[in-house]
Amino acid sequence: NGIAITTSTMASAPWFLRQERNFTADMCPVFINILNKYLFGSLPEYMESIAPFVTSDVMKTAAYELKGCVLKLSQEHSEAIGELMVISFINYYY
Repeated sequence: NGIAITTSTMASAPWFLRQERNFTADMCPVFINILNKYLFGSLPEYMESIAPFVTSDVMKTAAYELKGCVLKLSQEHSEAIGELMVISFINYYY
């Protein structure tokens, strides 16, 4: 019972999402886990959560640096960003 999202419906999406695919409820736990590890987990926890999706050393380094930015945020700001990302994701795809 997924929502089919195709190239034609995602013209404004980032390049890595511009391919035909189905988003199902199975995708949400993975997304939520990565988001939680990004905002609230340790650096090793975050890197482990994204490991299946990292395809190059450049991507790994970028993810490491991105997580470093979040580690500097207050708990309140991390929570606000988490809420914003989930709401944006839900509104865009559903």
